[in-house]
Amino acid sequence: MSYQFISYDDKKIKSNKRALFNVVEFHDDYQRAEREKSLLNQAISYAQNNSTKIYALRDTTSTLKGVLGFLALSASEVVINDTKKPIVLIDFLFVNNKYRGNTYQELDNERVSALLLEYAMTKFYEVREHVG
Repeated sequence: MSYQFISYDDKKIKSNKRALFNVVEFHDDYQRAEREKSLLNQAISYAQNNSTKIYALRDTTSTLKGVLGFLALSASEVVINDTKKPIVLIDFLFVNNKYRGNTYQELDNERVSALLLEYAMTKFYEVREHVG
């Protein structure tokens, strides 16, 4: 495995907020890029309030430069048959524009989006182990 997920807590977010915007490329279309920036900013805001955790995917071989994508997860609950059940929400999933739609040998021939979703699932199972 030649990639890693880096966790950003509220302290790390505060010291790296600008850098998070500078390590990715947004969409070529101006309006879409502005929406992406706004959603990332919102996820960062949630992370600063400790309601969301942000994870960045990076290539450890340094062949693929910068952050490949972001994932923001939070814990919540849903009511099923009058019983509250814990859930993990995907608040934000973002793939760096230059890595969208392709598979990469450095990522075990996976798409960035697939790795982000797989990581979200591992976090779901970790939470499930603690809350039943």
